[in-house]
Amino acid sequence: MATSITAAVTCSHCGKEHDIQTYPNINVKESPELKARIKDGTLFLWTCPDCGQVNLAPYQTLYHDPDEKVMIWLTPNSMSFSERALVDSHIQAIAGQLAEDKSGELLRGYALRRVKEAGELIEKVNIFDAGLDDIAMEMCKYITKMEIAEKETDKEKAKAIMDAVFKFYKIDGADNDITLTYPVNGHMQGIQIGFNVYEDCRGIIKRNPDVMPTPGFSYVNAEWLATKMREPSGLLFKFSGTVADDYIVNLRCMAELLAEFFDSCIDEVIVEFFFHEVDGTTAEASAHHT
Repeated sequence: MATSITAAVTCSHCGKEHDIQTYPNINVKESPELKARIKDGTLFLWTCPDCGQVNLAPYQTLYHDPDEKVMIWLTPNSMSFSERALVDSHIQAIAGQLAEDKSGELLRGYALRRVKEAGELIEKVNIFDAGLDDIAMEMCKYITKMEIAEKETDKEKAKAIMDAVFKFYKIDGADNDITLTYPVNGHMQGIQIGFNVYEDCRGIIKRNPDVMPTPGFSYVNAEWLATKMREPSGLLFKFSGTVADDYIVNLRCMAELLAEFFDSCIDEVIVEFFFHEVDGTTAEASAHHT
């Protein structure tokens, strides 16, 4: 049974303060009912007894599923300075222990993740429950986002799509189709992608082990993936040329991947490069259908 702690919260509507029960450590094997509340989001919601307002109250918690070998640490921005310092010290200590563990036995097979929002925790739990890899899923979301934006003729709408947060929703059907969701103008949209897209992303990761997160509780999200895409050594292929050459190769590879993953939609991809400095150290690229 998970141990709860009383915390003071303030209603966003009437400003009245109340106490709620929070759970700093959740072992879902021991407390499966809390896992259900995480997945439906109710664990982080409370209703004000004075005005009836439903409030969101994300709090620091360590999610642990020993059967799936998953630990996810929710560390929201609303944490106090002292609380964040304490959690960070624990996370750094665990990372240090993992780095020193030459046998590789410490937390062997575990996925250790860190998230900032309750919604991210819910998505991670759903991904791992589906038996999927969250790193490959981030790549799937990125590639799908690029494909949808590329097909949009309105530049403002295309930008809105690129700025949207894509989320894994479910995997189902005889072909294991994956459903992603994303908001557009305040309305949630859904799109299905084939399981082959996910499998291709898994293949990229296997061929490029450097893309794997560092040992310990790591962020694996769109921002993390963006840093990998910017690395001179390249996420998809490794070249020994100049930084500019590597960057160009990365852009070309992303276009080729789009053609490979969405071959039913793209007949040919042309990559146009626009150099902005005389020495060619920076470049931009865009993929166009023909």
